Amino acid sequence: DVHGQFFDVAELFRSLGQPSEENPFLFNGDFVDRGSHSVETLATLLAFKVALPSHVHLARGNHEAHAMNILYGFAGEVLTKYGRSVYRLFQTAFDHLPLTHVVNDHVLVVHGGLSRNDDLTLADIERLDPSATDPDSRQLLTDLLWSDPSPQEGRHHSRRGANLLLFGPDVTGNFLSRNDLGLVIRSHEVKEEGYEWAHDEKCLTVFSAPAYCDACENQGAVAQLQVPKEGGPPLVNIKTFTDCERPDFYVPAMAYSMLSPISTAYLTDEARAELSHLSQSL
Repeated sequence: DVHGQFFDVAELFRSLGQPSEENPFLFNGDFVDRGSHSVETLATLLAFKVALPSHVHLARGNHEAHAMNILYGFAGEVLTKYGRSVYRLFQTAFDHLPLTHVVNDHVLVVHGGLSRNDDLTLADIERLDPSATDPDSRQLLTDLLWSDPSPQEGRHHSRRGANLLLFGPDVTGNFLSRNDLGLVIRSHEVKEEGYEWAHDEKCLTVFSAPAYCDACENQGAVAQLQVPKEGGPPLVNIKTFTDCERPDFYVPAMAYSMLSPISTAYLTDEARAELSHLSQSL
């Protein structure tokens, strides 16, 4: 998750180097919302994807969705800066983002987590049409984007909502064994140190938005994967970082969300009217 924190993303590129054939990147969803420079963040990532399609990979998160964007700022930001037509183009782009990636036949990268289906395979995920409306497809999409790991065995209801899932170490182990994988890397949860290992180090959470939402004191983190020269599973190196200095023209988090009282200073009247209209389509 980078959540529209453009200046921290720019600092990441300065620290790690820009994307290239020798330095590929995978961004694991939640590019937008909460942070008020989401347009610049998403435009930068899309530009890199167009320029380097084989070396920049963008996955969908739960915030690449109209229902979330209306509430948490991205819709208001786009409508203030550009208008409805650009907002709809971004939504179309979100609908075409992949849900998972597999790295070196060993690591599954997914935004949220695993499914409530014990028999789930990579082929099932690959066949999933995110626009499908049947209950099984919608449930799998929700699980992949919203579920969280738990130290308890089995599956449990999440405090995020009644139909959302927590999955235990046995679920992770069974999925990895069934699909001949060794590790799940996911995002979706802010962590104090920017990352957290779980499930006997078979599940790694990576969160890349330091000082999240201008309210938390968390670090950000990235996971660097390097395949040994002799082959085998990728080695995982965690790099943590703090938030960078904000420029004078920095717009505070949630400034374009109608949930925030400061939005009156940032949302245009036209954007506010459009938000009201688009909210009715949820």
